[in-house]
Order: sequence, then C-alpha cells, then structure tokens
Amino acid sequence: MRRSQLRLLLLAVVIPLLASAFLVGAPSLFAQGETSAGVYKGWPVGADGRSFDSTLYLNADGSVLLVDDVLDGTAPDVRTGFWAPAAAGVVMTLTNDATGPLAQPLAVNLSATAEGTLFTAPGDTTLGERGRRFTPFAQIVAERNALPFSTDLAVATIASGGPAGTYKAVLPGGAGWQDVTLTLFPDFRATLERDALDGRAPSLSYGAWQDVAGQPAVTITEIDGNAYTTPVVLTLAPENGVLRMLTSTDNRAAELVGVPFYRLEGLANAVVVTGIETGAPAPTVVDPGMVTAPGAPLTETTLATDVVAAPVITEFVTATVPAQPAPAVVAVDYQPAFEAAPCPVDVQVDGVVTCGFLTVPENRTRAGSRSIRVFAVTMASLEEALPDPVLVLAGAPGESPLQVQRWFATAPIRETRNVIVVHPRGAGLSEPALTCPELADGADQQALAQSLANCYNRLVQEGVDPSGYAVDQMVADIADLLSVLEIEQVNLVGNDFGAMVARLVADRYPERVRTLVLESPRPVDANAALEAARNQYDALRKVFADCAADEECAAAYPDLEPRLIRLVEWYNVNPSPESIGFGDGDAILAQTILRLVDGGGEVPALVTALYEGDFGTACRIAPVAGGCLLPAGELPLGPASGYTLTVPLIANDAAPLTETMTVTDSVTVTDVGTAIDTPTVSEQSPQSWRDYFENP
Repeated sequence: MRRSQLRLLLLAVVIPLLASAFLVGAPSLFAQGETSAGVYKGWPVGADGRSFDSTLYLNADGSVLLVDDVLDGTAPDVRTGFWAPAAAGVVMTLTNDATGPLAQPLAVNLSATAEGTLFTAPGDTTLGERGRRFTPFAQIVAERNALPFSTDLAVATIASGGPAGTYKAVLPGGAGWQDVTLTLFPDFRATLERDALDGRAPSLSYGAWQDVAGQPAVTITEIDGNAYTTPVVLTLAPENGVLRMLTSTDNRAAELVGVPFYRLEGLANAVVVTGIETGAPAPTVVDPGMVTAPGAPLTETTLATDVVAAPVITEFVTATVPAQPAPAVVAVDYQPAFEAAPCPVDVQVDGVVTCGFLTVPENRTRAGSRSIRVFAVTMASLEEALPDPVLVLAGAPGESPLQVQRWFATAPIRETRNVIVVHPRGAGLSEPALTCPELADGADQQALAQSLANCYNRLVQEGVDPSGYAVDQMVADIADLLSVLEIEQVNLVGNDFGAMVARLVADRYPERVRTLVLESPRPVDANAALEAARNQYDALRKVFADCAADEECAAAYPDLEPRLIRLVEWYNVNPSPESIGFGDGDAILAQTILRLVDGGGEVPALVTALYEGDFGTACRIAPVAGGCLLPAGELPLGPASGYTLTVPLIANDAAPLTETMTVTDSVTVTDVGTAIDTPTVSEQSPQSWRDYFENP
C-alpha cells in the first residue's frame, strides 16, 4: 500500500473511528478546568527541523489519541493510550501506534496553564521533538484572526522557497468550527482539508495552483471524490507570511473569503505566553527555541529581534516587556543555599578569592528532583569595592569558565568591583559536570552521533535529568545566587550562550540588573547550532542583494548568485592549478564565505574574478598562502592581459544553471584568452551544497 493511500485510510476510517470513540461520554468537546478533557492543537518542530500539525484528543473516559501529521501527503503518525489528571496538569501514556503496541510505552508529563494549555517541560524530549505545547481548540477558535505567529520566519520561508507549503486556518462549519489545512505542493497540486475534529472524516478538496503575479490562485476541481461541474477558483494574497483569501468564483467557498491562512512554519515558531495555574502570578515558560513575555501581545512583535549584535553597556536596564517579569517555572518548594568551599588550584589568582556552591533543585518543575551544586568564584576588588559587583556568565558549554575567570582576574574593572564568575549548571566545576568522555576526536558523523547517544544514555542511567539543564533553569540559578549572597544589583556580563542567559535574567529580574553587557549574543528565539550554516548563505544573499540594488555595483558585478553557483560546480570538476592554490569549488566557496568576516565588501569582486578566471584580481583580494604564483613568475593575469588559466565561464552563459561543465584534459595557458580543450556537459556534480544554497 502506498503511503498516500495509507494516509487516506487513516484520515477517512481509522482516525475518525478512534476520535469518535474517544469523544463518546466526554462532557464537552472543549471541556477545560478540572477534567482537561477535550481536543487540543499544536504545531511543533520535529528533530529534523520540519514543522508539523498535531492534534491531541483527551477523552473523559481516560483514553488518548495523538495524531502528528507533516502534511506532505504521507500517512500521519497515530498513537493511542490513556491519560489521567495530575497535580499540575496531565500525565498521559502512549501504548500503541497504527501498526500495534509500541516496543515501550511512552509516559509524558504535561503541565497546565491557567488558560488550559498543556505543555511539556523545557528540554523534555519524550515525544522526540524540541518540546510540545497543546492549546485547547476553543482557544484557537477565539484567537483565529490573530494567532501567535512568527512573521519574520514565515516571510523568510516564503521568500526562500516560494509560496508552496502548508497553511492553517479556522473556519465556521456545521454546528461548530473546523480546522482547515491548505497545502500548495511544489508540483502545483493543491489540497484543502476541513476537519471538525468531532470524529467524522475530514472533507478533502483537490485541485491545482499557480503563482499569478505573486498571488497564488487555487483551482478546486473535486471534493470528497466528487468532481465539480464548474471548478472553483480561489485567489489569495500574501500578507506578512499569511495568505488571505481575496475572492472565490463560487458561493461554495464564499466562507473562505477574508480568512487568514497562516504559514505552518510561522505557527510552529511563534512566541507564546503561558502560565501555571496557581495562586501566584502566572510564570513564564520558555519553550526550546522560543522566548516568552508575560502580558505581552501574542504577536510576532514579542520576538527578540532587538538583541544587540556587539558588546553594549547600558547604565540603566529597562525590561523588554511591559508586564512584571516572572521567575522560571517552579512546581516544588525549595530553599536555595550557598556553602563556601576551598578554591581548587585551577582558580587561584592574586588577591582575595572565595569559592562556593549554590545548592538548588536539578529541575524546579518536578517534585522530588534531586539537588545539584552550581559553582561560583568571587574575586575581591583590589581596592575598596563598590556595592554592585560584576557577575560574569561564560559561553557555556563551549567556553571554559576558568578561562573567563583568568581574564577578569587582571581586568581593570576589578580595581573597584568584586567579580563573580558562575560556572553554569552542568559545566566547569559545577556538580554534576555533564562531560562526555565517550566522544572521540576525528570521529565521523555516524560515530559521533552514536557516541553522543551513548553519553546521553549513561548520564540518564546515572540519574541526570536532561530537562533540568534548560536555559530557564540557568536563569533561576542567577536569581537564587543573588538572593543567598544578599546582592541587590549586579553589572551583568554575558558572552555567546551566556549572553542569552544574561538577556533573560535582565528581562525577568530587571530590578537586579544595574548594567548589562552582551558580547556576541545569541538570539533568544533561535537555535544557533542549527542555524549557523544557513546564516552563512543568508549573509551571501544579503551581499548579492545589496550589490544588485546599487547601480554601479550591479553593472560591475552582475548575476552574482548564479555565477557563484556555476563557478563552484565548475571548479569542483576542474580545480584551479596548484600554483594558484584556490583548490576546488568547495574550497573557493569557503574562501568566499570567509571574506564575509570583513563585511563582505570584496565578495562581488572576488566572485566575478573567479568566475572569469582572473586569478590576478582574485589573489589580490584573497591571497592564498603558498599559492598565487603567476605564470613564468611575472606574467600578469586578468582580462586586459589576454591571459587566463581556465576556461572563461562567460562563454557558456547560455547554458542552464543545472548543467555542469568539465574539461577532458588539462587546461593550458594561451595568449588569446581561451582554452584549447572544449568543455562538455556532465551530470556529475556535488549537489548537496547547491541544494542547500538555493533552497535551505
């Protein structure tokens, strides 16, 4: 059975049967409060980086149905089990999938907010993703015209890959509301699925779409297997990552007009405010890859897009949210404590130095969590100290807190202020230290992945709770440390990852922060490890776009992006001569990216020179150690000289970009600016880098 057929079977038969069985006996489809029974929706991001649609049915009789669908035409992932209310939310156990019993049941703890939203604790990967949040469908209906949404990400996704993709909307239908999915496939097929989430099979319309002057036009030709006599044409307009239905040629789709269809990636990466239902003010929950702001509007404006990109010192720190900052989620009562300890040899510096450990729960969100110890060292001021010390957060886990401490030991700031260096939980001299001796130097990717898995499993067997090492726990550590040391205000310094923690400390505890210094900060709402490679290509596109927008630059260096693609392909099968030293296409791409460090101003000239085989200019821009040896030791290179070392790619501008040119024999230098050998088209070419560059 094909996967698409299995999808139809699940959508039309299996899931409705399960859902209808679950909904029997439920006091209300959207019942909330003490029972938590009802239907919930979520749009998570999977471990592979893909966004997907998730529907959770919690029945009053204790049964569970969880449907995860990537909405690409393949069968959804269906799991069933049972659930029960817990003190702070819900505990559900998944026992079966569409093929039968799971090899091992999955127990999932879901905390509840005052609004009824269910969520996994930050760092909890029981369901295999970066975290889950399930919102009551009734709440989504109420917010249907202004759902939490990342406009920046949705716009960027559409800009890089076009309008093809998945969009979500909520529509009135029948006796209630419908969960609607519009999918525009890359091959120009289109589907429109309406699901009342009441146990009945969804209604599914088929058709095709086209891009008309930037506005997708969808032609619906059949619904639920019945062909329309006259197709229905729907016109949509893009609006900040949302497609809004403009017109319909038939009353059968009139209810779609004016409805916003949200790009799935924007929903999956939205900023969402949640709070625990307790007597205290609702705290902020930081989901992995997200930032939250208590009391802030549920819009893209709460994204932390204003993170400074260079070290900045501000005399007064103003919270970035209007409401009172809230502490990290706390589900257990505890009393932080600080105990002085002898300073290890590694932390000996001039002057008075004191060391100690902050004792706090490993996971403040779980009752019965064991205690851990966070190491901190205080280097006393060399003169009379001012009342507000400097507190330093290193770029853990990659940066050694000991190195940071050695630098601050001799820093001028220490003349008038005490300096406190915190070893983040799990790193440095904090206990436990989450080290991985299993990792082998030079291991290939598969071996590295296996060694990481071995390390993770060992740590879990040793009693480590991985979800206790999330950013929000580190933020709470700083607040607890200041409390036990009776420090009213600090001058907070953070580097890299530590800057992200420092930013959140300032957001949540602005009264504790006198000044804030962020050095090389990571955006709070981004996964830097996943985005680092993509950022390089985005930076190249920015340079190319800036050049194209400048009349003089565009005239001197035209078509930079297609030329870069062509030259990398060409040099991968015809590397530059060893005497020049630029290597193959991949090495040239790396050299080009390296020039971005200096601002990228030389990139257009470098790409053009390498594209034309003008190594003289290329060597002046990006000299290669041990290379850049000109012919005969003195012959100039460049178009004006009439000499070249490679086939000018300009001669093949008419060829499609998908073609790759190869040279059958070695290329020799001539005095007419051409090569003796004739390039031929070959299909052999490394495609992974190119696919990533064109459609990351």
